[in-house]
Amino acid sequence: YMKDWSNVVILRVLRNEKYCGDLIQKKTFTPDYLTHEKKLNRGEEELVILRDHHEPIIDRELFEKAQAELARRAPNDEQKAKHSNRYCFSGKIKCGVCGHSFVARSKKRQDDSTYKAWRCYEGARNGAPHTDKAGNAVGCSCPSLNDEDAKQLMKMVVKNLQIDRDGVIGNLTQIIKTATQEPDGKAERLEAKISQLTEKKRRLLSMYLDREISTEDFKPMSEKLEREIATHQSGLAALEKQAELQKNREKLLADMAAVMRGILSGDQWEDAFYSQILENIFVNGDGGVNVNLRLLPYTWGFSRQEHFGASLPTSVSIPVTSPYGQL
Repeated sequence: YMKDWSNVVILRVLRNEKYCGDLIQKKTFTPDYLTHEKKLNRGEEELVILRDHHEPIIDRELFEKAQAELARRAPNDEQKAKHSNRYCFSGKIKCGVCGHSFVARSKKRQDDSTYKAWRCYEGARNGAPHTDKAGNAVGCSCPSLNDEDAKQLMKMVVKNLQIDRDGVIGNLTQIIKTATQEPDGKAERLEAKISQLTEKKRRLLSMYLDREISTEDFKPMSEKLEREIATHQSGLAALEKQAELQKNREKLLADMAAVMRGILSGDQWEDAFYSQILENIFVNGDGGVNVNLRLLPYTWGFSRQEHFGASLPTSVSIPVTSPYGQL
């Protein structure tokens, strides 16, 4: 039946490598052999790809054309950006070995607690570098990057930015102060307008009851007055809420300034802020990391002998190259 042919089913058919004679093993794995519960393999284990494993139903050229067409019709960068906004680093961590983007994976520690790590998509899909059955070089050796390590590096970059933090905070605070300032007399003018409209509505009703106007004339005029009254009442309610905020305005501004100072000093993490300033992060094969910010024509380089998959102590000294010299 046609109702069974959903877009997901069609995509599975188009992407099924078995039709061109290949076989991919270990798409699922069993993390706990006591429960025998299977999970999708999202890079936890290496996939086994067997090309020309069996007699194909379609030729490889047609299959590859279908994959190319699927790639052409894939969501554009803007659509992907909307999806990737869930994470600050989505689509922005790049592999310095093969050029693929990094993807997020949940990992387990020995104490059963979980953490998020980023890994090269090619490595997550095909494991360590090797040659498949058809003689193709697949896999990637680029080390993974712990999510907390990536955040720590970004904080270090922001901490060492040569900017006038007090000036930035002062400007932002002034913008907020101006935006939240109540215009003098606006509430009184709205209240007077509501009273005038209410009186008009009362007189209109009186004329209707005295049969001075017809039902056809009364109804649209009454509805128009009601809409105008509702609009002014909404504006008045917004002003009343704003007036309530004014009572604690100075404390709110001080709290906002403290939050902004924490973010700009690199002491506090805020996804939206770092997502806006980060252009990309390149992870090199030796574990080194290069960070590029938007609108800045230089790179912060972090080098480290050990892989970032381990926890990064906050006291560790990491050389940073910037236009201001060694930080």
